[in-house]
Amino acid sequence: MHWLRRYLLGLSLSLNVLASAVLGGDPTVTVSARAGHARAHGHMTGRVVCAILNVLDVTVDGSTPSGDHCTKAILHEQERYQLGHHEDYP
Repeated sequence: MHWLRRYLLGLSLSLNVLASAVLGGDPTVTVSARAGHARAHGHMTGRVVCAILNVLDVTVDGSTPSGDHCTKAILHEQERYQLGHHEDYP
């Protein structure tokens, strides 16, 4: 069953960045991180999307995480950038 979780996690991440690209964003940044950046710049859309993601947020093991989903997504993107896994992070 472990392989199924990994598969579903990879599939969901792929669909997430595809959605970001289709919506005109950086294809390597997740919708969550985009929403977090929008919220940080005062956009209502970012605030609404982040609020929805916080309600829907469930970790891979099924537990509900603590904290803000969009902020964690931005931090994750910044870590990827610092590690060199994201060549053109804004």
